[in-house]
Formats: sequence, C-alpha cells, structure tokens
Amino acid sequence: MTLFFNIEVLEKETKGDLNYLIIGLEKWFNKQYLPLNSREKYKPLKRSLSGYSFLLQPEPFFKDKTTDIIYRVQYLRLASRRDYTQYKLYGSKSLDLSFLPDINIHVIESNPIILIKQNKIYFKYEEN
Repeated sequence: MTLFFNIEVLEKETKGDLNYLIIGLEKWFNKQYLPLNSREKYKPLKRSLSGYSFLLQPEPFFKDKTTDIIYRVQYLRLASRRDYTQYKLYGSKSLDLSFLPDINIHVIESNPIILIKQNKIYFKYEEN
C-alpha cells in the first residue's frame, strides 16, 4: 500500500527529532491519531500529512529497526523528492541525480539502504 505524505509538514511538526520523524510518519500510516497513554514519548501528529511525497513499500521501511536512524531519515528525505507521475506513467521507482544538483553524493554513498548506479538513486524497499 502506497503511503503519501508531506515531508515539509512532517519535518516542521517533528522539530528536527529524527526518531519522531520516523515514528510520527509510522503513526500517520497506521492511522493512529490518539496517543496510547499519557506517558507516550512520541504522540501522534496533530496536522495532516497529506501530500505528494510517497513510499511504495512503507511496511518494510518501518519494520527495519537495525539500520541507523540517520540512514533511514536520509532514505525518507530522498524518496520524498521523487515524482509520483513519473512512477505511474513509466514505472520509475528511482530518483535521477540530474534533478538534484545540490546533493552531495559522497554523503549518501555509505547508506546501506540506498544504491547509486548509473546516475540514479535506487531505494532498497521500493525494489521488491
């Protein structure tokens, strides 16, 4: 099931907390709009995350608890820059680096859940 979200609203609502960024999105995906209890550290987000950013396979992304949070957030931010229209028309799940002149490739090369090949970024959980 494809997850649509707005990365700008998500980042604003989570105030730079990387764990909350992932957990808040997961709660949005699971339609958990109320906290489970008053002591819950990360409460569901109050604003709607409806948007045009997307993840095709959010379940394995959220289940991955072994990959470092920095890599997971990097994956999420890069995946959010893809165009859904290109995916629907051409089946393109990758992100073309020519659209990202501001990106430092050396920073993302070490990410184990991202593959850079032939000037494109491929996402591990989208290729299933």
